[in-house]
Amino acid sequence: MASVPVAIFGFPSALPGKEAELAVKLQALAAASRKEKGCLAFEVYHHPKVVNRFSLFEKFASQAALDLHFAAAHTREFFEWFSAFGGSVTYEVWSQHGAGPA
Repeated sequence: MASVPVAIFGFPSALPGKEAELAVKLQALAAASRKEKGCLAFEVYHHPKVVNRFSLFEKFASQAALDLHFAAAHTREFFEWFSAFGGSVTYEVWSQHGAGPA
């Protein structure tokens, strides 16, 4: 069976007043993740009106590449920091359907 790209749509939030700290950590995570084999995209967005909300779009070549991402030291360190930071996150993992956009 051929590998299917997978994407993560994530929505981390910072406690009020800690938005800048989270933004710096997310940009560092994105930069490190983009260097991973199998990472096709890692984008960080900031909500224009709800200043403590962010959005992540991550795309990996396969589930195996995503598994390696979650096992990577920089990812584990981010989640350890984030747990102590007191923010919240929701995310979903999706697999690419069909050939994608025309």
